[in-house]
Amino acid sequence: MPFNPSRDTRLVVDFALTQDAKKLTFTLYTAGYRRVLEKEIPAAMAGNHRQALELPELKTLSNGAYYWVLVAESGKGERAVGRANTVIILR
Repeated sequence: MPFNPSRDTRLVVDFALTQDAKKLTFTLYTAGYRRVLEKEIPAAMAGNHRQALELPELKTLSNGAYYWVLVAESGKGERAVGRANTVIILR
């Protein structure tokens, strides 16, 4: 479903964690995989999550397909990188 940042700057992302994460980082990339946004998400416990991210920076992006990736870091310093997900910006 397309996302319209003109109406709402909250992007809702769904993700699942297999273990507790001390730090989560949400990164948004262009179709050419150029990083355009990075935001830290509060720590989360293992399980399914739905997080609304307040991202006023999305208003400056052009229409098109973007990819977001979530990186989780455990308390032991281990990092897990999630799969790339697509968000379509359409005004």
